Amino acid sequence: MNPQAFIDSVAGLAQEAAAVTGFWPSVVIAQWADETAWGSSSAWVNGNNPAGVSPNGVIASYPDLATGVAAYVQTANLAYYDFVRMGRSAGAVAQALALGRSPWAGGQYRLPGGPPGSALAAIIQEFNLTQYDGAPPAPAPAPAPAPIPQPQPEANMIASTPSGNGYWILHSDGSVWSYGDAQYCGGLNPGAPVAGGQLPAGEVAISIEGHPGGEGYWILSSAHQVYAFGAAQYHGAPAA
Repeated sequence: MNPQAFIDSVAGLAQEAAAVTGFWPSVVIAQWADETAWGSSSAWVNGNNPAGVSPNGVIASYPDLATGVAAYVQTANLAYYDFVRMGRSAGAVAQALALGRSPWAGGQYRLPGGPPGSALAAIIQEFNLTQYDGAPPAPAPAPAPAPIPQPQPEANMIASTPSGNGYWILHSDGSVWSYGDAQYCGGLNPGAPVAGGQLPAGEVAISIEGHPGGEGYWILSSAHQVYAFGAAQYHGAPAA
């Protein structure tokens, strides 16, 4: 499928998804184009998966495109992407760059030598995708009554990459945020795009150590359990 044919086929669905996620339609279209290689990926052709949605770290397949888009919306509405929603006021390109800094994709939607999200920004600009944006997307309606605010996980530790040009921040719920040249390899929090397990009730993540090659990390929990991600290998843990 050529790029314009793909855009024409998904623009309406992307606008519907944008209306309930707070993303710009142009950002959604660019993300789907990148994730599906313009509609040619097996996940899209055979699995109706528009953006590599991967519960428990496995790329999912859906019976139809409507179900796949619903799964995309559910993932996009996780709290990990709230800061992406906040970036919409600065425009579609700025929001695309914010999406690149999120844990959605390990490659961070980068062009070679570019910042996170630069591949999405290039697609938006090359194909003039902002023509599909119209008015700014309205945020999803707030439920009534308003939910009781939940405590946010605390940032417990930071670990630098070998180059010193990036770092990982570990939160108490096991979620990991990557910056600079740090690669996101997964987390222990519910809904992590790349899962390495889930912390048992009552445990918190307390420490993170980067792999010497920069392609993974180890997380230590309060129960002295060690979880390995990426190139990092599990070698055992101290007794509790």
